[in-house]
Amino acid sequence: MTGELTYRPVGPSDAPWVADLITACHPDDPWDPAALRHRWQTSRPQWWHDRVVLFTGGRAVGVAEAEHPPWDHDPDRNGSLWWFVLPTAAETADRFLEEMERRLREAGTGRLLASCREDDHHLRAPMEAAGYRMERTERVWELDLVGGRERLVAMAEASRRRMRDQGIRLLTMGEETDPQLWPKLTRLQNETEADIPSSHPFHPRSEQEVRAFFQDPRVRPDRVWLARAGNELAAISFLTFPERGPSWTGYTACGRAFRGRGIARAVKMETLAQAIALGVDRVRTANDAANAPILHINETLGYRPVPGWLEYLRLL
Repeated sequence: MTGELTYRPVGPSDAPWVADLITACHPDDPWDPAALRHRWQTSRPQWWHDRVVLFTGGRAVGVAEAEHPPWDHDPDRNGSLWWFVLPTAAETADRFLEEMERRLREAGTGRLLASCREDDHHLRAPMEAAGYRMERTERVWELDLVGGRERLVAMAEASRRRMRDQGIRLLTMGEETDPQLWPKLTRLQNETEADIPSSHPFHPRSEQEVRAFFQDPRVRPDRVWLARAGNELAAISFLTFPERGPSWTGYTACGRAFRGRGIARAVKMETLAQAIALGVDRVRTANDAANAPILHINETLGYRPVPGWLEYLRLL
């Protein structure tokens, strides 16, 4: 029988051991401590955040992160919950969920979107029992860079030729000299994020927030690929390079005015060709199940599905 549960707030200084706890929940996808610290240090200003570790019998068995935007920007009062519990402590999940709901309700949340991995059946069960309904699916894919090396390198070269024929220049952020890069990148990120299917209202990012996004310790300017059409920033793609765990696609996006020309594929192929040259053996990517253009690119590149993420909705 489950004993007394206790809850401890955590912050950036706790990132190393919290990352270990999340890794223990999903050993196939280790979490990078430095990246988690950066995530917590650069949380969106003005938003409400609550980060909690669950203990039972003096042992840390779960972690949750809840947040919501300023209510004057969100009349529907949408809150988010992202949570993990060790499978060996599955019996604690229902009470942990109740505690996080209580905190979000007290913070004024009216509409809660809670996420878990699709193979976390011990988390799905208490949510479904509490009346949550599935709202959205995020598909996750993994690409074998070793087995697909020759094919992927050839595809990258074909994309380069296509870009040259269109007058599109491919370069890294480390090679970029445009003094207006950050305003342009902020516009591109906001324009493209607004087009991603989501159950949450879109909240544009400031230039400061976009700069922080690219200061993640897993991101390197010489490994962030840009596509330029004259003086315009057309597209971007980059992979993360963590201290542990697989590389992930950090972001791939193409401006609305430049779509349908293979530009997103071209910058994505540059990231993969570079990763192959660096000796990376596999990469992962996550995309909303309704994002048909990106899903099509993944399928043609040879990505294979791995456990994805589910988003559940409940009105509080």
